[in-house]
Amino acid sequence: MVALAVGVRVWNALRGAALWGDDAWGHVSYMLFLDTFGGVPWADQGWSYFHPPLHYVLGWGLASLGSGETLIRGTALWGGLASLVTAALGARLVRIASPGFPGLSLLGFAAIAFLPVHLYVSAMPGNKLTEVMLSSAAVVMFVGSGGGLRRSLGRDVATGVLLGLALLAAFSGLLALLAILASLIGSHWMGRESGPAARGPGSSPVARAALICGVAGVLCAPFYLRNLAEFGTPFRKSSDFPPVHAIESQQPPGQRNLTDYMSFPLATFTRPEPRSRPLLHSVWASAYLTTWSDAHRQSDVAASPAERQRELRWRSRMLLLGLVPTLVALLGAGACARDVWRGKRLETTVPVLWLAAANLSAYAVHAAYTPTWAATKAAYLLGASVSYAVFLVRGVEQLAGARGSRVLAGAAVAATLVAGGVAAAVNSEGWLLPRRADSPAAAAVFYQFGEYERARRIYGRLVTGAPYPVPWLENLAAVELAEGRFATAERFYRRAEALAQEGDPLRQSRLAVAMALAGDPEAARERLDRALAVERQPELLANRAVLRAASGDWEGARLDLDEALESEPEMVPAWLARAEVARRMGQGDRAREARASAARHACQSPRRFPYGLGTGEVLEWGVGRRWLLVLGSDAGAFRAALPDFYREVCDELSRGETG
Repeated sequence: MVALAVGVRVWNALRGAALWGDDAWGHVSYMLFLDTFGGVPWADQGWSYFHPPLHYVLGWGLASLGSGETLIRGTALWGGLASLVTAALGARLVRIASPGFPGLSLLGFAAIAFLPVHLYVSAMPGNKLTEVMLSSAAVVMFVGSGGGLRRSLGRDVATGVLLGLALLAAFSGLLALLAILASLIGSHWMGRESGPAARGPGSSPVARAALICGVAGVLCAPFYLRNLAEFGTPFRKSSDFPPVHAIESQQPPGQRNLTDYMSFPLATFTRPEPRSRPLLHSVWASAYLTTWSDAHRQSDVAASPAERQRELRWRSRMLLLGLVPTLVALLGAGACARDVWRGKRLETTVPVLWLAAANLSAYAVHAAYTPTWAATKAAYLLGASVSYAVFLVRGVEQLAGARGSRVLAGAAVAATLVAGGVAAAVNSEGWLLPRRADSPAAAAVFYQFGEYERARRIYGRLVTGAPYPVPWLENLAAVELAEGRFATAERFYRRAEALAQEGDPLRQSRLAVAMALAGDPEAARERLDRALAVERQPELLANRAVLRAASGDWEGARLDLDEALESEPEMVPAWLARAEVARRMGQGDRAREARASAARHACQSPRRFPYGLGTGEVLEWGVGRRWLLVLGSDAGAFRAALPDFYREVCDELSRGETG
């Protein structure tokens, strides 16, 4: 069983389609931000940049190895490991709750390890499973100290450390902290503390809560205080980032009412589509759907009607197979509540119930606060994984303990294991469902690491198959430009311009950069002139300045650069160009000042737009969106600032080189 759980995750990580998942490019962009700039991004800089940094530091370490493939596969392996550790923690919690039945701990492991939401999320690059692993470890550590009934200073400190790390992985680490605090206070109110340890110094619930919160706070406070100082709240969300808000405002249903929390339509099983009307208006049915099937399974290749029907059939089968373990877990949750009422099993039951209640409540509130179909995916409930394991096992115990019901208990265990086995097959990439093509986000990662041929293959496929190929043409053009094929890049940019359905000054800038590098700087400058007559954008000004300087128009270049840098002062290539222009004009002091400004901005994390990487916007997975030209010291020389420029320019400036 353990080997199968490991094998499925390793298969999906190493052999599955690359980098599919919720906001995948946004999460990987965060890792690349750390690798490129060496600092934590701000929440308002990009799509997924609002998260705490701990999970992404791991990705930073993988990115430092210099391979896009290593980053993609390494993050998938880490997700699988975090999922398996969470399953092992669930088994440990079951063992504590039911010490007389060691075999049940294996059932607790299987309950989590083969739950479909764990199987398909484990290959994604996001931070959720890292937080879930740490939060679950904190709960198990706390339960090991008596669940609030006995004092253990070392375990309380360890609990605080794990909670602090969970809060540094995701905001939702707060839910485990609240569950543990509620367990402490609840145990005290029920008068269950006893023994010398309960009367010792620092053993009161308030003292223990203060210790746990204090330790956790020491670890995570710097990040949250940073948010508080900048945004007025410690929990700045991505919904405040304009592109995210624009998408969320268009997603159905758009609002929630009480009936959305009270319905569970039959269409959940007969028409398992998350965007169908019945499921759009059923919060808990949507949760069930995405717990037992990858109903959001992403792909950029349209499935044939036959493949689509096959996927829907397997989805319906998984939903039916999930009924028995779900009902048994609900039975177990009721038994746990009764245990608390009767004063039994409090050490495990109280924290487990509070953890489940915290996650379910947060899920319900989130669904109302963000009334979109995407907000009801079961990944938001993963924090209750160990609670689910305990509930399932407790339900089996209830069935086994009832007179004449041992057969039912055995059937429940068998049904759970069968559901898990089928889930493993359905969620193994390419086994029962076709293997998907590598995602567009993977192409963006390959581009960032200079693996241009791999990026070219993905973007080329998308250009061929997309009904609106403009973004893919521009991404393909960026790959060609980065590899020095300037004429080909210009051709693709021109095709994109001809097909574009909207005007975009930056599109003019991209084409102008390709034209200039392809050997026609005069025509490129004329194109920038026309675009700037419509809108004065700093990137266009900076690029026109470089072309002016390359032709000897130092004064025109100075004017453009001063205007550009006044609007966007973090453009390092523009500061370098300003220094070179000042040197050519005999302004030595001004050249040194501009170079110092370039070094200052190059050697600190950007606060505004992160040039060389972008915002991690997940709609077009764009690369090369805001090209900037770098002015050379030789007459007429210039080049494009590629991602490596931004990684290396700080060191080059520190060594006295021009970058």
